[in-house]
Amino acid sequence: MARNMIADRTERSRPGGRSFRDFAETLHALELVDSPPEEVFDKFTRLVARVLAVPVSLVSIVDEAQGRQFFKSALGLTGEYAERRETPLSHSFCRLVTGDNRPLVVEHAPSDARVCDNHAVPELGVRAYLGVPIHGPGARPVGALCAIDTVRRTWREADVDVMVDIGACVSDLIRLRAMIERRFRTR
Repeated sequence: MARNMIADRTERSRPGGRSFRDFAETLHALELVDSPPEEVFDKFTRLVARVLAVPVSLVSIVDEAQGRQFFKSALGLTGEYAERRETPLSHSFCRLVTGDNRPLVVEHAPSDARVCDNHAVPELGVRAYLGVPIHGPGARPVGALCAIDTVRRTWREADVDVMVDIGACVSDLIRLRAMIERRFRTR
């Protein structure tokens, strides 16, 4: 019996499996991907940039189905990726955050084995990164709130704590949106 439950869970989490499609549909239904920027999310990225004194802050939604991360809010990002409001997953540190469902602290990306081969290091100049998971309905992370610096940086424990708190606020917003969407759908 336990073996079947594990197999079912594995099948549902694979690309093309039922819950993977449901998850992609949820991201669209909640207007977290392929949707215009929203001031309510921009407030969080401005707060992160101000409190941590970083040039770039993002609310990044990891969209495995499309092989990308979509920026629901992007402060300080420039160039074609800012214009498109997304990058391929080859440029995503946030994917590691959602995969582990815990904060990712990178002080010097070019020398960090976890991310040194990531395309964001040479192409976007990412040197330091602090990201925390953001969650939608249920416990599954949908993306990350992140602070990015273009110079080596030692993140303090207080920086991580602030990011965890702000990330929880972003999660609360997404969950509230999901609750409202469910109520309207059942009417």
